Amino acid sequence: MRTLALWFPDWPIQVARHSNRALALVSVPGGDTVDEKKDRGALLAGKIMLADAQCRAVGIRRGMPVRHAVSLLPQIELMVYSPARDAQVFEHVLHALADNAIGIEIMRPGLVVIQADAATRYYGSEEKAVQLLIDAATSALDFSVDVNVGIADELVTAVLAARVPFVVPPGKSQDFLKTLPLSALKVEPCLDIDAEVVDTLMDIGVRTFADLLKLPAPDIMARFGAAGMHCWEIAAGKEQAHGSGSVPTEDLSISFVAEPPIDRVDRAAFIARQLAAQLHETLKAAGKVCLRLRISAEDSHGRVMQRIWRTREPLSEDATMDRVRWQLDSWVRLNAEEHERETADEAPAGIELIIIEPIEVAIPDSRSLWGEEEDAQARRAIARVQSTLGIDAVVQPQLQAGRGVAERVGFVSYGEDRKDDQGLWPGRIPGPLPTRIVHPASRVSLVDQHGQAIRINEQALLSGVPHELIRANKRYQLAGWAGPWPVEGIASGLTRGGVYLARLQCISTDNHGWLLVWVKNSWRVEADYS
Repeated sequence: MRTLALWFPDWPIQVARHSNRALALVSVPGGDTVDEKKDRGALLAGKIMLADAQCRAVGIRRGMPVRHAVSLLPQIELMVYSPARDAQVFEHVLHALADNAIGIEIMRPGLVVIQADAATRYYGSEEKAVQLLIDAATSALDFSVDVNVGIADELVTAVLAARVPFVVPPGKSQDFLKTLPLSALKVEPCLDIDAEVVDTLMDIGVRTFADLLKLPAPDIMARFGAAGMHCWEIAAGKEQAHGSGSVPTEDLSISFVAEPPIDRVDRAAFIARQLAAQLHETLKAAGKVCLRLRISAEDSHGRVMQRIWRTREPLSEDATMDRVRWQLDSWVRLNAEEHERETADEAPAGIELIIIEPIEVAIPDSRSLWGEEEDAQARRAIARVQSTLGIDAVVQPQLQAGRGVAERVGFVSYGEDRKDDQGLWPGRIPGPLPTRIVHPASRVSLVDQHGQAIRINEQALLSGVPHELIRANKRYQLAGWAGPWPVEGIASGLTRGGVYLARLQCISTDNHGWLLVWVKNSWRVEADYS
């Protein structure tokens, strides 16, 4: 599917600019609550978040202390970086685009992706669709703005192409990507690239995507871990926004009926936090994370508004809250602006119904140990450990091929996704697998209703019908059993090194479940289903 990306270069700068002076946006604690005119000290204590072309020309860069930037360019104008302001103004662009295209998804304020195939079919050609969308976007604003367009077969490639800008011919993504400098990975924040990895690669002579692809993927994994493989997969055209995501089969949406309708920004912010918390509790209960989020609202005039947000990383609760808040703020302000233009006697439309709905979800990363906010920092720390001590210094469990429970749990280097051929494996334990592996010395007795011990013969047959399991002098009456399954097969006489080996599942009337193994003429508990 062809994807069209619209990128508005330096969007926060274009939104904040109100003069021809050199402008830089500053990241400070408190964000939108800081007054640039009254709290100059807070600005000077912050760091540069984004700088315009005039600032960049004298060496001012992202992350530079503001005092250093002022020493390089004393006449610089400083303003607080405000994602909320960026989103509010960008809503005018989205409103105009929605009248001319479908399948619009917001990567961040200043970058959207659109289904190019649908727009091409409607307008007749990609060139005509691009021109109409650019005209719609620029006409929606009361200030001039630059727009770059990229089109490609893959979403990530289209985003990179918009930086050029360039329309990648169908089937030619690989040819385009090979021409890009490696530094292109660092400039787009929505790609979630580890800048330290890119800098290290460049230090060792990897300058372009083509250079990176000359390095074998296993070597990249061994040296740079998952962060390095992320870069390699983008260069190879294999990294998509969310290839592992799926449409949820259950209803995970959260709705809110506002009484009275929402017509104030502060109330919208409060409700956004409440909805984000409810959504993430629902996702947690379902064992899912959200990859794409649809935010819908209906106002008191019956108008339905809808936006889709996409991010590369699963949305955290705070990230969800920000996007819901930005969207509600934008709609509240938009309704107020329309009311002022119409000068109607009735009150401006307020938002009566809000629905937030995950439209693409995935199973949480198995490497998640500390929660959503800390995971990114943990992954970077692990990558540094692996680069210093070797890829095998940090490992993670992974299901692998085998018959028993313990042998089906293997350990691979952190970040590696080793695909193990499961095969047939005669005698493999059927699912669901037990939840806890028991010490191999845990012996039990299995008896029939007459108290006679049950054994297994060389033909893989039980000597009787299991009736009770005796463990640690406690007797469990059995409600059912399955098996036995010979491990090596009848042809080998059920032996491994001269030892009979077979497995049996059983469950008691009080819902205790065990996986038993017959070894050295006795039953042992290999695992349980607690």
